[in-house]
Parts: sequence; C-alpha cells; structure tokens
Amino acid sequence: MNPDFSRIRHFAPSEFPEGELPFTEQLLLETLDTWREAIGKPIHPSPVKGALARPEIAEGSEHAAKGRKSRAVDVFPEGNWFDAWISAVSFNGWGAVGVYFDTHFQDRPWAMLHLDIRPRGPNGPLLWARIEKTQYVYPGKNPAERRLFQELLSRGMV
Repeated sequence: MNPDFSRIRHFAPSEFPEGELPFTEQLLLETLDTWREAIGKPIHPSPVKGALARPEIAEGSEHAAKGRKSRAVDVFPEGNWFDAWISAVSFNGWGAVGVYFDTHFQDRPWAMLHLDIRPRGPNGPLLWARIEKTQYVYPGKNPAERRLFQELLSRGMV
C-alpha cells in the first residue's frame, strides 16, 4: 500500500524511485515534508534505486524494507549543503543524519544527505560523513574520527 500523499505538501510520488513507496513508512515522508517546510528550500529525493527503500534486505540499514517499512531517505538539498545539514541535525524528527561527499546530482558534484527516523540518541542524532564509497567517518566513535569529521565539514568537500 502506498503512503497517503494527501498530507504531503512539498513532494509528489513521481519524485521518488519507482516501486519503493509501498515499502516506506508514512512518518518518514511526513517528517521529510515538515523538514522541507522548515528549511524553506527545495529538497530533491535521490532518484537512485534503493535511496528510499530496499525491499530485498531485512537489516543493516534504515532503508531495509524486507518484513518492515523503510525509515530512511537520501536527498539532495538545494542551496548550501552545510546549512541544510545543520538544519537536519537540529531538527527533532531525524534520528540520524549522514552527509555523503562523493555523490552527484543533475550531472554535477552535490552533497547528499541521508535522513532517517530511527529513535534519536540521548546526545542527538547519529552523525556520519562518507568520503568515498567505503570510507565513513563517525564523529562519536573516537577523538581522531571527530577531528577528521570536523575537518571534512570545514573544508566543505564539495
């Protein structure tokens, strides 16, 4: 069953990867829509297969949708990616916010945000950055990764 878009103001079903909406939590789309309203700038859902839901996997990702609904979405915010990232981190609806510096959208380098509605930790959302396909940095892991994460954000990577 597809999510109810009658309550979604800023997105249309056609903006999401084909066939993934039936595997998606309604709350995820409502949270995305509310956050889009809060930041006041367009947000582009990633068109890549699996960017919203991955019905073939059961665990290991908030995108997993085998036996449950996906709780994650990958998006390309318009404007300054850092402003969007700060807004997402401070927005109470997201339990995790990842920034991917190795992505492209509309045929150009463009930072992508992973947003999900997992339960928020006591210190805020889980944070990470991806530098390349297999290199992730988690600032909460240890002081060295925290410093690298801060350096990546300050350089802007994109």
